[in-house]
Amino acid sequence: MLEGKEYFENNLNNIIDDLITIVRLDSPSKNKVLVDKCLNKLDELFEDYLGISPKIFESDTTGNHRLYEKNSSNGEGVSILLLGHVDTVWDEKQIPIKRTEKELSGPGVLDMKGGLIQALWVLKYLSESDGLKDTRISFFINSDEEIGSNTSKEIIQEISDEYDYVLVLEPPVVDSGDLKTGRKGTAAYNIRFVGKKSHSGNDHESGENAIVEAAKQVSDLSLLTDYDKGITINVGSISGGGKINIVPDEAEIGIDVRAERLEDLEYVDEAIQNIEAYNKAVEIIIEGEINRPPMNSTKNDELFLVAKDIADELELDLDSKFVGGGSDGNFTSDVGIPTLDGLGVFGEGIHQEHEKIFIYEVPERASLLAGLILSLTEKEKKVI
Repeated sequence: MLEGKEYFENNLNNIIDDLITIVRLDSPSKNKVLVDKCLNKLDELFEDYLGISPKIFESDTTGNHRLYEKNSSNGEGVSILLLGHVDTVWDEKQIPIKRTEKELSGPGVLDMKGGLIQALWVLKYLSESDGLKDTRISFFINSDEEIGSNTSKEIIQEISDEYDYVLVLEPPVVDSGDLKTGRKGTAAYNIRFVGKKSHSGNDHESGENAIVEAAKQVSDLSLLTDYDKGITINVGSISGGGKINIVPDEAEIGIDVRAERLEDLEYVDEAIQNIEAYNKAVEIIIEGEINRPPMNSTKNDELFLVAKDIADELELDLDSKFVGGGSDGNFTSDVGIPTLDGLGVFGEGIHQEHEKIFIYEVPERASLLAGLILSLTEKEKKVI
């Protein structure tokens, strides 16, 4: 893949220019207008570089989703699905874009617009060098990954079932640059507590304190964390009450759950769905469910070994990791498709104001992805 690496080195400034163009188009998950505007620009790049237009999956509540398909299936050879998202955790103009000789920082540059543009250039290179041949290779980009992929996960699972391999363009592991063969499953919940308001001085005894009930439940729920089993419960938000001289009649908590095994997610889900109030006069309203199943398959490990061979050729020290964060790769792995994650750009600061990529790493990571695709397409049939 040294020839490919030279191509990416020679085009590095063009790659970064494209990335800056996309990063400038803020695309917060809950702003459909901005997300669709960013996707429209991606449509232009795919048309210019690959001569393809997307199949659009419309959504009323989020940005629309895209499937870019290069070469349709003829029933022979292997098929590969690239997977990424265009939405980010950043509001419009929340953080600036900065470029130095070695780094590029900005909203979503690492998670994961860098992965989108890097993969686009990989497809451009393979197309120009006739590396794709008759291989069916498609690129699905959704617009709601950062908020759970609720409008796209069924589309992802349905589409991925048509492919032999899924390659996810999320960034590699921070610091090490390793790829991801496993991820914890996730669940999210919002719990409201409705009590009765009263004056804290004149009529304290007739009040039903929603915050007190919430506090007791937070303490109980936190005990479900079990590090030995890989289960974590994070009460990440809490609100309620108002003036201190009024018994609060409302409180609300938000909970994030992670687990390595589906049965543990189900165990926690049952515990949350069946919590009982200490104060029976306080109503408890529970919303939420298991969102992403764990990504944990030996097929993923086998796919990593193919990537490891390419990394060795590039003299890139590479290993695989099981990580706590979820991605859309959880969905594809769950339906039995060999899935390898972390094939995006290398950097640091995911979901932090110093989010950035290391520009000098782009040619090597692009070469790794290109080499992996070529290695898989050179097989006469699916090998995993």
